[in-house]
Amino acid sequence: MGEMKESVEQVMDMLKLMSKEQPESMRHFKEFMGSVLKEGVLDTKTKELIAIGTAITARCKY
Repeated sequence: MGEMKESVEQVMDMLKLMSKEQPESMRHFKEFMGSVLKEGVLDTKTKELIAIGTAITARCKY
């Protein structure tokens, strides 16, 4: 399995576990992410591209 696929699966597994163990915290996290990506001065696509650029600059493996 490729490294990227493994990383994505790890993140998804962790999110599922956190949803089970800390549902209230995950609800707040989802609300936060929804508000971050909500269209405003910048459209959602631009915000996602900024997030990708930031992750690349920070050398984030996820």
